[in-house]
Amino acid sequence: ISTPQNNGTLVLSSSPQRRWSMYLITAVAIFSTILAFLSYQGRRASEVKYVQLQSKYESLEMDCEKTQVLNDELIAQGNFLKNSQKVVLNGSKKAPEALAIVYWNEHEQSAFIDVLNMPVTPSDKEYQLWADVDGEMINIGTFDEQGIELQSIAFIEHATSLNITLEPKGNNKV
Repeated sequence: ISTPQNNGTLVLSSSPQRRWSMYLITAVAIFSTILAFLSYQGRRASEVKYVQLQSKYESLEMDCEKTQVLNDELIAQGNFLKNSQKVVLNGSKKAPEALAIVYWNEHEQSAFIDVLNMPVTPSDKEYQLWADVDGEMINIGTFDEQGIELQSIAFIEHATSLNITLEPKGNNKV
């Protein structure tokens, strides 16, 4: 509110109520600015956290898919083993502690060997698996004596026995 002075100039009169209103408006403006800044910072932090969580979710989703594939493989392997003939190959006098199991599946015409305990071979030798078919020893192939997983081996029809020998390296035919 202004009042004219005798000399023609206007003087603004300020009442205490008007001053408090100005302080209040200023305080509200400062408070609103601080609140807006904090809200912006919180939103930015939330966006960063969201991106991190989304990345972690995608990583977990990939892990889950890998686990599902592995689970499916293990189920298939379990079904294969359940429907296979189990042939235990024990050691001989030279290696009584040797032990391997062959899973022979006639229906699927496939086979796997599980090496449980085989002596380490010299560097110039390797283990070789043989199938006896009508009195003739047929080469099935070599395998890793330190294998920790089932190893696929050749399937030979009409095999009456399986044998392991220690041979010179080179996958001997006889």
